[in-house]
Amino acid sequence: MKLFVYILFIIFTFFSCTRTSKTNNQTVNKSHHNISAKQTNQQNSVDTTTIDPNTLGCLVTHYVHGYDPEQFTPGTFNKTTYVYNSPKSGAKIIDTLPFNTAVNILKAYTGFYLVCTSKAKSGYIKKTDLYLNKILGRSSQSDYCHYLIGITKYAKEAEHDDNSLTCEASVLKFLKVDDKSGKILNSYADSVYGGDYGIKEVYSVALKNAKAIFHVTYNCFHDIETDADLFVIDNDKEISRLIYEEGSGDGGDGDFSDIYLPVTLQNGKKVVLAKNGELTLDPTTAKPEIYPYPADCGAPIDELVVVQNWSEEAPEDGQPEYNPDGTEFNNKTMGSTILYRWDGNKLHKIKIIETKPAH
Repeated sequence: MKLFVYILFIIFTFFSCTRTSKTNNQTVNKSHHNISAKQTNQQNSVDTTTIDPNTLGCLVTHYVHGYDPEQFTPGTFNKTTYVYNSPKSGAKIIDTLPFNTAVNILKAYTGFYLVCTSKAKSGYIKKTDLYLNKILGRSSQSDYCHYLIGITKYAKEAEHDDNSLTCEASVLKFLKVDDKSGKILNSYADSVYGGDYGIKEVYSVALKNAKAIFHVTYNCFHDIETDADLFVIDNDKEISRLIYEEGSGDGGDGDFSDIYLPVTLQNGKKVVLAKNGELTLDPTTAKPEIYPYPADCGAPIDELVVVQNWSEEAPEDGQPEYNPDGTEFNNKTMGSTILYRWDGNKLHKIKIIETKPAH
């Protein structure tokens, strides 16, 4: 009898668990389907022109742009930044954010970004109120600091398209901020074409008094394409322009410039003049992109900046496409070389070396 009761208990328990499991699975699946349907309905009803932050919530996403993802860390530029309920003039203010508050950019509009804030809320902030890059650094003024970089005024054409290749100037701003106190230590503003730019810090540069150097690149198009290289330096007293060069070309013909900065080799004391302050190889010849130090220039190598001008012409009919060694054939002509001396505060032109014409 006891055995019969025990067997009945086991059978009852088995069916009860099975039914509960099925019921739970049905509940989970049903909940999953409800979520999916809700998301689909939201996606179908979303106005792609203007998204209402109240119905959007805070999306976990990243703004896809041409900047280095590791340095694309947007945040607020001003002491007080307003968050609006739409990207239109006369929009209602729905929140305020203090200086240097990180945000996540979700979508770009004319004059505004749709952002997700640290409060897990979404709203619209004026583009000119946000920095786009936050780069860590060190300073004698502070053990640790960081640099905030972004456009505070857009060129007229770039207001509607921050990827515009317009040759009108936008204002690029740098702020140096103390990590602990949040105090602004230094600021600097320069110009870039259009509303798009690339930036990265140049490491291992041996230039005198250089606490940080940033390489800014951008381009524009007006009849022909122009590519620009801007180097900004922090010497711990001020942030300023170190040097700027641009080149332009069309249809295989063009005039360009290469900039060489002193770089200390890893695990050593040797300093070389490397293109853009980086140890790289020429992609067409596989040779190191290094300018030989001219010992008779009158300046030590850690104070020297070199600009080498060159031009290129498209191959003419009948010219080979490749050289005998398999490298690309080109009509590249080296032009003048300009030597500059950096005294720790200012850049001075000290010598121009003209290229002797080939005979």
